[in-house]
Amino acid sequence: MFRCTQVHSLYLGLPHGLDNVAKSLRLKEQKLEEGKSLIRFFMKKENLDLLTSNSESIKKDEAIKKYEDFKKYCINDVRVERSIRKVLEKVKLPESEQKLWELDQEINDRGVLVDINSVSYTHLRAHETRSNL
Repeated sequence: MFRCTQVHSLYLGLPHGLDNVAKSLRLKEQKLEEGKSLIRFFMKKENLDLLTSNSESIKKDEAIKKYEDFKKYCINDVRVERSIRKVLEKVKLPESEQKLWELDQEINDRGVLVDINSVSYTHLRAHETRSNL
C-alpha cells in the first residue's frame, strides 16, 4: 500500500513541500532548486517534441541537456524522499489518516461529475445577462 510522505509530514506538523521538509529535518540530501523549472519545461509538448525530432538545432541540444539534468533531478528527488521517509517512520501515521488520504486519492482519480446541460444553460444565461447590462 502506498504511503504519502507529504501527508505524513503534515500530520507531524512539518512544513508543506518536501523541499521544506528536507530543510527542516536538516537532511544531508536536499531537493534540487532547478526541479520546478525543469518540470515546467517538460510539461510543454513542443519541448518534448524537440527530444525526438530528427533535426539538429541549438534548441534541441538545449532540450537534451535539460533532459539529462531532469533525470539527475528525478534520481535525487527519490533519494530525498527516501531520506525523509526514513526519519518519519519513527512515528507511525494513524490508520485513520491513511484511510482519509486513500479516500482523497480515490475521489481525485474518479474526478467530478459535471452536468454538461446545466453548464451550457448557465453559460447561455450569463451571456444573455451580460448583454442586457
